[in-house]
Amino acid sequence: MSESHYDPILEKEADQLFKEAVGLAHASGIKDVKRYLGKEADKELACNSEYNSHALLQELSIMFSMAELTEPLELLFRGRITQVLALPPHAWKAIYYSMPTLRWCAEVTNLTGYTELFSKPTNAECRLDSPYRSIASRELKRLIEPGRIEELFYGSLENPSMGWRPDPVSMYHTYFEEMIDLTNFISGFPFGNDIGWSREDYARALETDALIIRQQLGFPETMPNLPENPNVILPDDFPGFPEWTPDPRHIPKRPAQDDQ
Repeated sequence: MSESHYDPILEKEADQLFKEAVGLAHASGIKDVKRYLGKEADKELACNSEYNSHALLQELSIMFSMAELTEPLELLFRGRITQVLALPPHAWKAIYYSMPTLRWCAEVTNLTGYTELFSKPTNAECRLDSPYRSIASRELKRLIEPGRIEELFYGSLENPSMGWRPDPVSMYHTYFEEMIDLTNFISGFPFGNDIGWSREDYARALETDALIIRQQLGFPETMPNLPENPNVILPDDFPGFPEWTPDPRHIPKRPAQDDQ
């Protein structure tokens, strides 16, 4: 096993927070939440996991928010913050890669303290400066030019995909990936917007995906207005998130203005 890059004390704290989050979510008894977690989600989230824990954390944040599991969601937030702070200081900017999704999840569940915490903007001047460099025409093709195959595969609120049953895990994963992309395009707007959409267009697409997830979880499609919770629990001596100021030495040559 390779040597850990994490501070051992903070690593242990982060892993414990992830374990508690998964345990509480399992205890909710929500069938599809339990299915998506599987048996080893806490190990897959762990700091030194061999899995893509960064992506899984965002997916579970969406799942927990749509299922109104605010306590496990807060534990995920705390785990992610602690995980990032366990890295060497030069790597703390890693929080920006998950911040748009975490902010959206906090916003829809009325965790206003975390919404504000995750609202720190970057200093990016163009798409290539930003932490999220994708372009919409590539990532959101099925939303822009839906073909018959895409319509059958993804389904809709009125005509759900047959892919949701008997095992819905792959469909949840597909939708979560798209929702993560959408939160990033909203956060970074207009960077990556080569399809002529407004910020509201991205938000509507994200809302539609959220309604479908709620429908499949067996909840009323419209998210209720949950009680406001402004509280934030942070690690001791939390210094705040660093500035995202791109290092010109690490930025690829910028494309022509029309490509930005």
